[in-house]
Amino acid sequence: MDNLFTYIAAIKGHSSDVVIATQETHSHQYIDDGVEVNEEQTSYVFNNGVVLQYRSEKDSLNGTPEHTADNVCEECWISYQVVESDVYAIRPMKKVFNNKCQEAFWVKIQREQQLAH
Repeated sequence: MDNLFTYIAAIKGHSSDVVIATQETHSHQYIDDGVEVNEEQTSYVFNNGVVLQYRSEKDSLNGTPEHTADNVCEECWISYQVVESDVYAIRPMKKVFNNKCQEAFWVKIQREQQLAH
């Protein structure tokens, strides 16, 4: 339970050694230079006392996502950060992604490595 992936796997609904005890989500939207910014922050408390914060930020023009080609992942900012870990030395303490495709690829690789051990 010292790998950040263990906690992200639980959030994503994959089998994990930890269980989400509670979660609280806050959303915020604002306009920045004519661009609508959508932020979401969720705090997850796990059954072992670890607290993880998920944050995402996505820009939209005129309330709709920016146009991207079908084969390109839409840009967004995603982060997971351990904010309380009690006795667990979780590594890494923070993971940041530039889009959902990058996040999905990392999760896939981590799951494959976990299953190989």
